[in-house]
Amino acid sequence: MEKDWDNVLGRVKKSHINSARLNNYLLKKLTEVDSIALEADASKEYITSKQIKNKAKHKGRTVSFFQFGAERVTNRYQAGKFSTCKGELSMLINVREF
Repeated sequence: MEKDWDNVLGRVKKSHINSARLNNYLLKKLTEVDSIALEADASKEYITSKQIKNKAKHKGRTVSFFQFGAERVTNRYQAGKFSTCKGELSMLINVREF
């Protein structure tokens, strides 16, 4: 909830029941993002904020083919790309049935 967020400090206020846990989680994610950005900078690699976000989101996480496909279809749907979403969903269902 908004009442539990401190905009100045950028962290969850102590009024939230899980504030310490949430703040630790946020700190961990920020550290991961900083690490990815520093690695890219050290290797003189150009990387966008979106690429950093995707790397942090999928770091250390393995997903099955069908989980990946379902996430991809969901992302396409949320982006309003209904024609490609419908086709990819159909292919995913056909492969699953096969």
